[in-house]
Amino acid sequence: MIPEKLYDSKNLIIKYYHSYDLIEVIWESFEFIIDFEILQKELYQYLSFVKKYQPNKSLWHLEKLQITIDLEMQEWIDSSITSKEKNFIKKQAYIIPLEYFSNLSIELLNDEGHNTQIESKMFEDREQAFNWLLNI
Repeated sequence: MIPEKLYDSKNLIIKYYHSYDLIEVIWESFEFIIDFEILQKELYQYLSFVKKYQPNKSLWHLEKLQITIDLEMQEWIDSSITSKEKNFIKKQAYIIPLEYFSNLSIELLNDEGHNTQIESKMFEDREQAFNWLLNI
């Protein structure tokens, strides 16, 4: 189970597991999110790989998230990313420390019907998330 590294920037690493049909998204730093243009650029990179490889599962590492995604960002993510990724992604796991309140933004994005075609769940560790995605 050796992934192919698709993208590596100071903010984001994207890997693809061909045998599992799974894309893994690892945020290295969330300090940049204040700059909305960088967030958009990085998420467009993600979307380009989703379109190219057409995975049906995604694993998001959000452990370093320490901010709240505002309404404008949520709306942009929904219209520009989620609305397109749902053509491919059917199951999505998020790894995030539960003590951070910022995960509420992600939960709201899912709860408000934005992600109704993508089954999603939050986890505190990678192994649990990976096993859930693979139905182990």
